[in-house]
Amino acid sequence: MFENRVVNKIKDDSHIKHDSYCSADLALFKPECFAYGETSFDCFHFVLPKKDVPPISVDQKEKILYKAHIFSTNPDQVLEVSQQHNLEEIDYLAMFIEKKKLQELSKDAFNRSKVSFDNVNNYLSSILIHYINLFIDECKTRQSGYQFVLDSIAIQISINVLRELKNNLPNQNQKRHYSSRIDINRAIDFLWENTATDFSLETLCKVSNLSPYYFSRLFKDSTGKTPYEYYMDLKINKAVDLFKSKKYSITEVSYMLGFSNHSHFTSVFKRKTGITPSAFIKSISL
Repeated sequence: MFENRVVNKIKDDSHIKHDSYCSADLALFKPECFAYGETSFDCFHFVLPKKDVPPISVDQKEKILYKAHIFSTNPDQVLEVSQQHNLEEIDYLAMFIEKKKLQELSKDAFNRSKVSFDNVNNYLSSILIHYINLFIDECKTRQSGYQFVLDSIAIQISINVLRELKNNLPNQNQKRHYSSRIDINRAIDFLWENTATDFSLETLCKVSNLSPYYFSRLFKDSTGKTPYEYYMDLKINKAVDLFKSKKYSITEVSYMLGFSNHSHFTSVFKRKTGITPSAFIKSISL
């Protein structure tokens, strides 16, 4: 089993107690302590600290891990945690994804199977937290058919890891780029996950718990765009993807993205892309 393969790779695993939540291709562990010393895995490995944790050496380069972030490493990279950094209280999740499975998903979604992640701290988005919690809950309840549900959630987690974490895949410009501020990142997540609604500065201020003036200034400093322009860019990028699928009409796409009327959608689309929706559809049909 994938779970046993991972556990057997952890040095001195016999004395490390842990909670584990696993499917065929994804394993989550909540250990009581770090596995000190040197090790490597034949799968993709991610660390999700909830509190301060020891630095980790990746291929002999020391990396500081930040709480409320996710740190990624690749198969066969040499990892090491020094005993001198031992902390009394450790709280983190270790996530492992089967190499072959993630490569298959990468090929299907990005047309590139040779995926590798940067060894950096990535912001842990609310949507990724949501799917991880769903995965853990399904493992705990084990209702009928839970294996199928786990496999489905594992795919959701894997795809969002590919979308959100810094890596070598194409279309990086269509991924979420986060700031150093958690309150602004919450607003970014909200906008990405609610492209079918009307824009509301009041709602974004509630999500980020900031005043309208302070939020707007911080958001533009972080993204280079006003909240409204950022949101319109998201809508039009999604419209382009929907048109490329060749499944929906202009009216349907306009409705799906929450535009009040056809003419408003056409106006925004032309302003962002330089051509009308009908001209764009014609260009991809040639």
